Amino acid sequence: VIQRRGSGAVNFNRSWSQYEDGFGFLSTEFWLGNEKLSHLTNQADYELRVDIELSNGASFYTTYRGFRITDAWGQYQFKHIGGTLISTCPTNMIYGPCSCPATCEDPNGQSGCNSDCLGSEGCICPAGFVMQGSDCINASECECFVAEANLVIPAVNDAGHGDGVYTIMPTGWPESPFNVHCKMHGDEGWTVFNVALMTI
Repeated sequence: VIQRRGSGAVNFNRSWSQYEDGFGFLSTEFWLGNEKLSHLTNQADYELRVDIELSNGASFYTTYRGFRITDAWGQYQFKHIGGTLISTCPTNMIYGPCSCPATCEDPNGQSGCNSDCLGSEGCICPAGFVMQGSDCINASECECFVAEANLVIPAVNDAGHGDGVYTIMPTGWPESPFNVHCKMHGDEGWTVFNVALMTI
């Protein structure tokens, strides 16, 4: 997470140098810092994904390919933002980096997916829920949920590390390692750029 803003606990009316260095608290609201963001986004080709979840549970996302931010000399401008793809998920589903859906018949969601779930992005049921038809239901409501037959829904983070604050040291970063907030899925993860609460 590069920015989290929602409750107003941290004042975001700051100076240029404060935005350059970063401010706030990783556990609540913060801005990671323009210099760190510039360094992170110029290491390779990245894409920017903006996720929005409405108060009614509907979720949307937009993806910008070829995303990077210039350095201080370029005044930290967005550069090379490619086309967008806008998609929505039904009210009872969320967007996920791996759309291998868990079902009552296949609670691990591996049918048609490889073990690393390198399939496409898409809409999935939230953790602890599985697909039944076109709806998400609590896994415990599955008629086929039989622990003796090894049809047990795994814990959310049993395949890897959980979401949270991680210390990173990007290749070529000239300063000390710094903390970021990461979203994790199995052994993969991504640094989220913005978490903001919105009422629409």
